Amino acid sequence: MKDILWPVFYVFIGGGVGSVFRFWVSSFMQKTAASHLPYGTLTVNVIGSFLIGFIITYIESRTAEFPFWRQLLIIGFLGGFTTFSSFSFDTLSLIRNQELTAAFLNIAGNVGLCLGASFLGMWIGRS
Repeated sequence: MKDILWPVFYVFIGGGVGSVFRFWVSSFMQKTAASHLPYGTLTVNVIGSFLIGFIITYIESRTAEFPFWRQLLIIGFLGGFTTFSSFSFDTLSLIRNQELTAAFLNIAGNVGLCLGASFLGMWIGRS
């Protein structure tokens, strides 16, 4: 039973912390941008994409204790921090409001920047 509870606890703690950080970062960026484009969502998606690339690459190459860190940081923290579901809703809202250019920019920004950020995180994690 103990083997089941600790991983759940790590995911629970990481997810809670990640969700709070998502709220803070997203709210700050959206207020700072003062735009109808969802820059807060884009920001957390790019940061989360970078962090998942970096953390997985860095930890896998340096420690045998990866399952604990994977549960806490990847599944928990980044699962709570990234907001791909928010990205989907924001994009569909832009489309529904016939803001097609903004919707396209949101899609291109999230997909392109997040893939680039993951690649950069992996590259830095190998260093």
